[in-house]
Amino acid sequence: MKFKTTAILSVVLIGLLGWILWEKPQLAEPEATPEPSDMSSVAQRGLFDPAPESESIVEVTVARRGVDPWRFEKATEEGDKGKWRLVEPFGSVVPSYEVDNIVRTVKDLTYEIKHTPGEPGAVSPEKAGLESPRIEITLEDGEGTTYAVQVGRQAGNNSTYVRRGGEADIYVVKRSLENVAKKNVNDYRDRALVQFAAADATSIEILQRPEQGEPVQYRLVKHDGGDWVFEEPFNADAADQTLNGAISAVSRLRATEWVEYRRADGLGRFGLQFPALEIEVTTEKVVLAEPATGDDSEEPKPEAAEQTEIERFKFAVSDRGPLSNDSSVYFMLDGGDGVALISKATVAKLTPELEKWRTMDIFTMPIAGATQIRLRTAGGMSAELVKDARGQWIFEETGARAGLSAVKELLDTIAGLKALGFVDAADPGDAKFGLQSPRTEVVLTLPGRDQPERIVVGNPTDEVSKRVYYLRRGESVSIAKIRAADAALLDRPPTEYLDKQIINVASGAMQRIKVTRPNTLLGGTEVFSLINTGGTWSLTPEGSSGADASFSTDSAATAKLATTLSSLIAQRVVSSAGGDVTEYGLGAPSVRVAITHDGPRIIKPQGGGADEDTPAVTIELHVASAAGGYYAKLQGGSSIYQLRKSDYEALVADCHKKTVMGFQQSQATSVAVEDLEGTIRFDQKGDGWVFAAEPDLPIDSKKVTNLLIQLQDLRLKRYIGYGVDSLAEFGLDAPAKSVTVAADGETIKLLVSAKACPQDADGSVYAVIAGTSDVFIMTPDSVSRFDISLDDFEKADDS
Repeated sequence: MKFKTTAILSVVLIGLLGWILWEKPQLAEPEATPEPSDMSSVAQRGLFDPAPESESIVEVTVARRGVDPWRFEKATEEGDKGKWRLVEPFGSVVPSYEVDNIVRTVKDLTYEIKHTPGEPGAVSPEKAGLESPRIEITLEDGEGTTYAVQVGRQAGNNSTYVRRGGEADIYVVKRSLENVAKKNVNDYRDRALVQFAAADATSIEILQRPEQGEPVQYRLVKHDGGDWVFEEPFNADAADQTLNGAISAVSRLRATEWVEYRRADGLGRFGLQFPALEIEVTTEKVVLAEPATGDDSEEPKPEAAEQTEIERFKFAVSDRGPLSNDSSVYFMLDGGDGVALISKATVAKLTPELEKWRTMDIFTMPIAGATQIRLRTAGGMSAELVKDARGQWIFEETGARAGLSAVKELLDTIAGLKALGFVDAADPGDAKFGLQSPRTEVVLTLPGRDQPERIVVGNPTDEVSKRVYYLRRGESVSIAKIRAADAALLDRPPTEYLDKQIINVASGAMQRIKVTRPNTLLGGTEVFSLINTGGTWSLTPEGSSGADASFSTDSAATAKLATTLSSLIAQRVVSSAGGDVTEYGLGAPSVRVAITHDGPRIIKPQGGGADEDTPAVTIELHVASAAGGYYAKLQGGSSIYQLRKSDYEALVADCHKKTVMGFQQSQATSVAVEDLEGTIRFDQKGDGWVFAAEPDLPIDSKKVTNLLIQLQDLRLKRYIGYGVDSLAEFGLDAPAKSVTVAADGETIKLLVSAKACPQDADGSVYAVIAGTSDVFIMTPDSVSRFDISLDDFEKADDS
């Protein structure tokens, strides 16, 4: 910048500053800050000198401008000693620490400045906000000495004008007293509305005013066992868990907010003139009452006596709350002051909902311990079951043994009965229920109960669908509705409860199983025995071509047979009283199974010698097929049983081992397949195989090995005859094909007929091992494994 330009700008700037100073108005002199009237008070001093001890204060009064004073008193009684309680304008427990904070704040006030009226610089009561103090707090000790402070305006960020009660001097205390006391007395009020131990509740009464319809009165009482029952508006068991949850919610009921500390006169504005719910809970607890003594004599004092302390908690709940709060409703304690808000979620727990509060269980007491059961079913049959000293169920009239599982199923069904709904205040004599002549009646005798428990099942609720039935328990006027499936379980005939156990023998104790049954493929009868030797079963057929022939068994079929027989349980008991057995095919049973098993072992007491074995026991089961079912009866027994199809099939299954030739492929040295076109034979040579007729022909040894594997795994379908008189009958005198295998020094030859067994649905053909007359059948698929051609085994030139 050029010097000339700089000079010009400097002159302009100086002129501008001069004009500003000339034109600026003269400011008024500030008012002098009032000097403290007591300059010696700059050092902090206690507002109350001497200050009281906190423990000595027994009463606190808070007087806010335009509001009734609040008075708090400290309890002196044992147990509550030292706790504060609000006594005016209403009585309430309060959090003691809140009042203790007021006491500490007031007694510990210190000041730096004191203004004495009339002295120079003294602040006026009006400017200090003390002409009409917004709040005055008074502490009183046990001697009647009071310590009162009136609170004015803030004198600074952390100081307040105050005045001691009854004095004119004004102090500036080093503390903000803006929040020394809460603005609303309700903020001190204890939010615990109802307090008791939920377990002490013995009854609850609820008057419910629904939005639509007439008010409903509910009364529930707790029995000695802890079970809740409805007494009004009907007699019924309650859902204990739900009821206990509701009682628990009442026992710790708390306000979310107090909205009115006086007892409201205009209850209508809160919806409490005719509240949605009026609830009363009665509690009882046993306490020890110290006996009163009238003198100071040295006589022993009587012991404390037990007495029952009864309390009642009654309150009303509205169906509305403030417009600004849709999660709460109004509440008022009977005999108390004020209106509070409580959570709608809590109210929901207290509002009766029959589908939740009323148990749908027909029985709530244990049923499994029943000692007697009387039955009457729709078919007109009846029976009485009793439990004997050993815990076994028997039929009272016949002494027949009942099945534990069947009785347990009945008791479990009764214990688990659930109603779909109820008809309350019903007339049990109304014909539509069908309870005067019920289709089913069950009466239980339970230990510890004077009267038996009775249930009857009547008509279906709808005669067309018949999916729901009426049921009545005892003399109840509430008639339950149950599913048809449950009604059917209760309506089973008495024979369904007969013991279905036919045989009960440990499979390891079985020595022999002899089976006599019709030969369904050849006609006549076949007989074989399964012998248990050290846990290994062998099969010995009667009439086998081999002397004392003993065959290996099909382990799966034999194990299934032994397992089935060891614990044979009937599908149902047809009859327990004998009678005509011909209709069940048991006059000449087609299958007989004789089981020989170890006798019971005699266990000697200590010192009584060695335990003793008893002779083996044989039981015989007769089985027949008739009228599309399978029936059984023990020889000498009176009960007739119906068997499951799977159990019958296990009794008639072929237990012979299903392998045909029984050799190890690795041991084979020769194999020949012969049919009407000739013979193809391979012999082992070194590590390979050669065609016996032309040893120089290259042969694929892997294919020969594969043939042997196929033959080793050959399986028959079943044996059809042992020691047959003529193989020609089966076309085995001139077989269509044969397979011969030399292995491990033995030669086994299988002969296969061209003749199929006409009784076999698979078209299986007859077969036999050469040298025996025990015929079996093989499926066409199995036989096709040795339909071979030499071309299949000849090795190609390039291989």
